[in-house]
Amino acid sequence: MKLTVAAAQAQAEERRSQSVNSPVSSDPPPVVAKAPTKPVIDGSTLKTVERQRLAKERREEREKEFAAKELYMLEKEKKIRLQYEKQMEERQRKLQEQRQKEQQKRVAVEEKRRQKQEEEKVSIVAGEGPSLNINYTEFCKIA
Repeated sequence: MKLTVAAAQAQAEERRSQSVNSPVSSDPPPVVAKAPTKPVIDGSTLKTVERQRLAKERREEREKEFAAKELYMLEKEKKIRLQYEKQMEERQRKLQEQRQKEQQKRVAVEEKRRQKQEEEKVSIVAGEGPSLNINYTEFCKIA
């Protein structure tokens, strides 16, 4: 009877080892090449990664918008500054022209006054007397 018990134990042991390796047959299982797969990520991790990606995209978009807005503002500022400088140059040019005209007018009036004085002196020396269009105060200045 010892043999039968030992044989039964050996048989049970063999069955256990077969069930661990292959439940149907005693042949070794065929080796199947698996394609590389991404590691399994649970739903919460996947959601976190997606949220982080979207947040990064939004942040980058905001940065681009800010840079574009800043560039627009700088260009606008430059345009305004150039326009202001142009206006100031135009104003200075007009003032300069006005000063020159006033100076020319003063010079012309002064020259006309000198010529008139000369004519008065010549007429007084010649004995003709002052011209009728000169008043007494002007005559006193000449004499």
